[in-house]
Amino acid sequence: MKGFTRRDVLKISAATGLAGLAYPLSGYSSTSSAAEGIPLRVPFGPTRVAQMGQAVYGYELYVGKALSLGLSISKVDILADGSVVKTYQGAELSECLIKKVDPFSAEEAIFTGRDYNILLAWPALNLSAPVPSQFSHRVYFSNGSIAEGGNITVAAGTTLISPPVKGDRWWACNGPSNIDRHHRSMIIDVSFKCTIAQRFATDWMLLGPDGRLFTGDGTRCTDYYCYGADLLAVADGTVIEARDGIPEGIPPDNYAATTLQNLFGNSVILDIGRGRYAAYAHLIPGTVTVSIGENVTRGQVLGKLGNSGNSTAPHLHFHISNGPDGLRSEGLPFSFASYDLLGSITINELFGEGKAWTPSVPPQVRSAEMPVLEQVVKLY
Repeated sequence: MKGFTRRDVLKISAATGLAGLAYPLSGYSSTSSAAEGIPLRVPFGPTRVAQMGQAVYGYELYVGKALSLGLSISKVDILADGSVVKTYQGAELSECLIKKVDPFSAEEAIFTGRDYNILLAWPALNLSAPVPSQFSHRVYFSNGSIAEGGNITVAAGTTLISPPVKGDRWWACNGPSNIDRHHRSMIIDVSFKCTIAQRFATDWMLLGPDGRLFTGDGTRCTDYYCYGADLLAVADGTVIEARDGIPEGIPPDNYAATTLQNLFGNSVILDIGRGRYAAYAHLIPGTVTVSIGENVTRGQVLGKLGNSGNSTAPHLHFHISNGPDGLRSEGLPFSFASYDLLGSITINELFGEGKAWTPSVPPQVRSAEMPVLEQVVKLY
């Protein structure tokens, strides 16, 4: 459809006007060196997950007080057990740095008046290397001073799940990546508590046999190949949320009115054990097939993919988090036991250039990995 943009086809950032950055910091590591009084903090530590043959670790480094001191960050080193494994500088640093965000809390004296930066970190290590015991950081400033610290323990044990949908040509249009700002930077602030439930979220859409997302002009939900697809339990679990009755929007930009309570539209959340929760958003109204308290089995149909809530085109928003609230919890990485990688296509290629997707490589079997932003895959 002529004139489509990323904003048109995908939901707007969750909680627009409600999102900020805040977090109670007591108990988190903080040290500084030559850059006197610059605290470095990692409120929620990383968990290792495999992605395209590498071990990746997604988390956030908070750098306080640099703004009020007139210091700009020129480089950041990430150290694994004392050895530098990733350096952010230049254009990559600018792309991964959020500046001048809201204070952590009214009581946090060291962070006042929009006075800190956040580095969106995504170091990739050799998959065969041992999992580091901790990451630490070295932040270089434009005046030559250096701050060190932000030590954080690294966790192992990624959640292994079945896919939430099945079939050929599923497209991770907003998938796990450090450059997916749609989810990666969506930090929700409620009562001075910040969480990123969507840290590793994926928006799944389906490409048709013609390599496109929809037929016709894309102004009806039924135009989209993914519309009405079965949504499947990714593991045995218990239903803790089953919302229904929220209307669908009209593509591409008339999404249903939303509040913080109904951003996900019709939705299902499963408790899949070990402090893991699987969230499914934007179901077709009237199609939710489970109820709160019901035990479900892996592969069981939960409902139908739709366009309800904060959405501008049919898709499945899916993520794993460490708490039962789909927004006010921390996002965790996940991996599929197996899937076939069929290729990839960018949003700009699909909409800006009007290209249709065609396979670019023979199918590759990927095992125990998390798909990547804009990959096209077969899920089974």
